[in-house]
Amino acid sequence: MTKTIPKDVHELDEVRKRIDRMTGAEALKLEQIARRFVEPRDAGDLMQEAFSRILEGRRNWPTNVEFLPFMAQVMRSIASTDRRNSVRQPGLQLVPQHGEQLTFDNMADPGPNPEEIVRQQDELALSKEMFADDDVATSFIDALDAGFRRPEIMELCDLDANGYDTVVRRIKRRLEKRSLKDVHNA
Repeated sequence: MTKTIPKDVHELDEVRKRIDRMTGAEALKLEQIARRFVEPRDAGDLMQEAFSRILEGRRNWPTNVEFLPFMAQVMRSIASTDRRNSVRQPGLQLVPQHGEQLTFDNMADPGPNPEEIVRQQDELALSKEMFADDDVATSFIDALDAGFRRPEIMELCDLDANGYDTVVRRIKRRLEKRSLKDVHNA
């Protein structure tokens, strides 16, 4: 049975063409992004897994999101899921005690706990919902979430320095307005 693709996502043929047109600079940028989410030696595997999921239709590319921020989000999601799955399995570490004796102790995961992850995802979803009518702000938020820096965001969103600052102010104002409403409604 074929899965129905919503109208607000790119068709698989469009995705394949975009991947085929990917430049060397874009591939390097994606590898740099992947290295932020996993060990450097695993970056290639993470990229391949993201491409596989997209080309198999398991992840759909929304039409209102630029390609690189979308790829970054897919890679972040895969890495996050892998970390959550590995957290479920207790880690062991050799800890020397009493001279040369070694024992195994469970280690706590230094990453965010499930409540923090859910809160962050909820805040991101709410922020993106607030800017659903603003493609530039949505792409900007996606790029920030993917870990892009100012020059990368400017390139991805086709902004100059003034345009970047304007988008930042617009986002801040709307978020502050929402925060004030939340305080008054509490």
